[in-house]
Amino acid sequence: PTNLNEKFCKDFEISVGTNPDSTKFLPQAVSEFQRAMVQLFGHAANSCPVWFCHKKLTSASPAVVGISEDVLAYVSEHPELMRKLSIASVDTEGLSFIADGTNGKGEKFEKQFRLTPGEECVLYRKTGWDIMGCSKPLHQFL
Repeated sequence: PTNLNEKFCKDFEISVGTNPDSTKFLPQAVSEFQRAMVQLFGHAANSCPVWFCHKKLTSASPAVVGISEDVLAYVSEHPELMRKLSIASVDTEGLSFIADGTNGKGEKFEKQFRLTPGEECVLYRKTGWDIMGCSKPLHQFL
């Protein structure tokens, strides 16, 4: 069993057993998740409801939105923006970047992100346990 602490319950909107938003929790993904739980834990998993948890974050850091190739080209031409986004380096030809991250213990790390050609995306500075440059398709960010 998983124990949820008070902070988690305070920080997240939680819906037990009922999908509150099929645009955030796609029905196909929910169905596949339920099937996987039965395969892992047996038919008893059918009696356990899915917990739909969502946390909305706000950030004062800049975000860059556009087509992936254009976003990386723009960011690579603005070193101060790269620093604010926690991006160590950009490879415009490889359509990727290296995030400069720090975890909650203060440990430094790097992580590579590859973008999808021609996709609307957003580059932003992720905060939470890990702080680092990050990328998502625009529709997942909004």
